[in-house]
Amino acid sequence: VLVDASQLEQTIINLVVNAVDAMPRGGSIRISLRDVVFDAAWVARHEGARQGRYCRLSVEDTGTGMDAETSVRAFEPFFTTKAVGKGTGLGLSMVFGFVKQSGGYVTLESTPEVGTSVSLYLPLAAPELVDGFPAVAVPAVPTELRRPRARGTALVVEDESPVRAIAARVMRSMGLDVVEAADPLEAGRVMSGMGALTMVLTDVVMPNGGGEEVARLAECAFPGVPVLFMSGYTDDRIVLEGVKASTLHFVAKPFTAVSLTSAVLAVLAMLPEHPPTPAP
Repeated sequence: VLVDASQLEQTIINLVVNAVDAMPRGGSIRISLRDVVFDAAWVARHEGARQGRYCRLSVEDTGTGMDAETSVRAFEPFFTTKAVGKGTGLGLSMVFGFVKQSGGYVTLESTPEVGTSVSLYLPLAAPELVDGFPAVAVPAVPTELRRPRARGTALVVEDESPVRAIAARVMRSMGLDVVEAADPLEAGRVMSGMGALTMVLTDVVMPNGGGEEVARLAECAFPGVPVLFMSGYTDDRIVLEGVKASTLHFVAKPFTAVSLTSAVLAVLAMLPEHPPTPAP
C-alpha cells in the first residue's frame, strides 16, 4: 500500500489504545492482515466503497463493546465514551481521516460485552490484476509530504499525547527539529533552555494556563516568535483575544497531515531570514 508510514503507525496506536481502554478487566487484542477484493455486490452494500483490491488491517478486542447507537457515532470528531479528561474523541476521527485520505474504506463492528473490530481497507499499489480486479487508484502524495520543506526548531505543546505525537511526526517529516511539551508549565521550562526557536504549535485549552499562557511565555522568551494555535472549536479564538495579532495563526482539529503541513508552511513563510533568538 502507498500511505504515510508515520500516520499508519499512529493509526494503529490509536486503535490499540482504544482497545486497551475498553478492557479494564483484561482481555486480548488481535491485529491481522489479509488481501481482499471488493466486488460489485460488496460495494452495493457499503456506501462510499469502490471495487478493487485492498489490504485489510483489522484490530479486534474482547472489551466492553458498544451498542448500535454508539457505534454509528464512533467516528464523529470529539465524540467519546471515555470519562472527562480521559480522551478527546479525536482518535477514531483521525483514523477515519487517514483512511479516506489514503483512498481506502473503514468499518467498525461492535457488540456490547463481546468486543469491537475496526477494519481499515487500504488500496493495494501493485498494478497487476487479481481475479479481474485492478488496484484502486491511490491519491498522489502531496509534494510537501514527500520531502523536507522547512528548517528550524518547533515547540509542540499539547496535553493529549496521541495528538501531540501526530503533530510532532508531521512536522519532523517536513524537516523541522521538534521539541514536545505536555502543558504550559513544561513549555516554559523547555523554552528556558533553548538557544533558538522558529515557531510554536499549541493547543488552546489545556491544564495550567492554556494556549494564551504558552504564547505569553514564548513572546517573553523569544520576542516575535509566531504561534500556531490548534483547536476543534472555532469559539476558542475568543480565548485568544489577548494574544498579539502578529503572532496568532490557527489550524482546526482534527487536522490531517496535509492541513497541518499547509498551516506550518504558511507560518514559516512569514518569518524573517533569521529565527527569533532568546530575549536578553
